[in-house]
Amino acid sequence: MRRNLSTLFLGITLLLGSVSCTNELSDGTGHGNAAISFRTPAVTRAAVEGSFQSGDAFSVWGWYTSANGKGQPFDNVPVTYDGGTWNYAGGDRYWVLGAEYDFYAVYPATGITASCTQDGTLTVTGFDASKTGDAAVDLMTARKTGIRHTDASAIVPVGLEFGHELAKVNITATVEGGNATIFSVALAGVDILGDFQSPSTWSNATTGSYDSMGNIVLSANPTDLLGDLLVIPQDVAENITLTISYNLDGASVSGRQVQLPATVTRWEAGKSYQYTLNFKGNNIIFTVNVAQWGTSMGGIITVE
Repeated sequence: MRRNLSTLFLGITLLLGSVSCTNELSDGTGHGNAAISFRTPAVTRAAVEGSFQSGDAFSVWGWYTSANGKGQPFDNVPVTYDGGTWNYAGGDRYWVLGAEYDFYAVYPATGITASCTQDGTLTVTGFDASKTGDAAVDLMTARKTGIRHTDASAIVPVGLEFGHELAKVNITATVEGGNATIFSVALAGVDILGDFQSPSTWSNATTGSYDSMGNIVLSANPTDLLGDLLVIPQDVAENITLTISYNLDGASVSGRQVQLPATVTRWEAGKSYQYTLNFKGNNIIFTVNVAQWGTSMGGIITVE
C-alpha cells in the first residue's frame, strides 16, 4: 500500500550493514558475528510522509562472487519493519570477506509478483495500477552493486536508494465566479495493468479507466476528483480521455468529454502531473503542471 506522497522520486534510503566485524565465513551461511542487517536511516524519506509503519516491507535479492565460489544469500527475501527495526526470516546472512556483492530490491514486498536475475534484471509480472488514493501501490526499485570488503573492521553500511517506477497523476477542479458540482468523472484509455522489467521497461499492457461517482462541490481551491493515481509510464495519446458530468450554475451537463492538454505527451516515471479543470463562466480552462525535484513546467488550453 502507498503512504501519502510529498515528492515522486528518490524514495526511501535503506541501509544494510554489519552488526559486528569478526568471524567471517567462506560460504556466507554459517553462524558468526558479521551478519548483514537492515536499518532505517535518521533522515526523512521523501516518498513516505512520516515514518514507516509496522508491517511495511520490501524484498531483496543478493549475490556474491569470491575466490571460493558464488553464493546467493538473499533470494526474494522480505525485509519487514516491526516499528523499530527491519528484520528478515530464515536466519542471519553473513558477510564474506573478499567477496563482491550485488543487491537488488523492490517495494512493496507483498501484493506483487516479482523476480530478479543475477545480472540485476528485476521483473514484476501483472502489476496492477488500477487502485487510487491510499490504496494505490507505489512500485519502487533499488540496487547497489560492486560491494567488496577485505577488512572486517572497515565494513560500513550500504545504502539502497529507491526510485519510483510509476508516474503520479492528479485530476483536480476549481470554480471561479460561480457554482459547480461534479457528479462523475472517468479517465479512460489508460494502461492500468502491465509487466515491468528493469530498467524501466513496460509491456503487455491492459487498458482501463479510473472512475469516481458522487457529488463533489467545487470551490476556488483545487479539489481532487480521483485521488492520487500512480500510473504506468505511457504516452498520453488521444485515446486517453476525461469524461465529466457536472452542474454549473444550475445547468447540468452529462458525459462531457475533455481532451487532456497536448503539452504533456508522456507520463514518465518519477514525475508528478497535476491537471486542473477551472470552471470560469462558460469556459473550462484545463491546465497541467509537471513537477520533479522542485522544478516545474506547465501548459494551458481552453476547452471552450
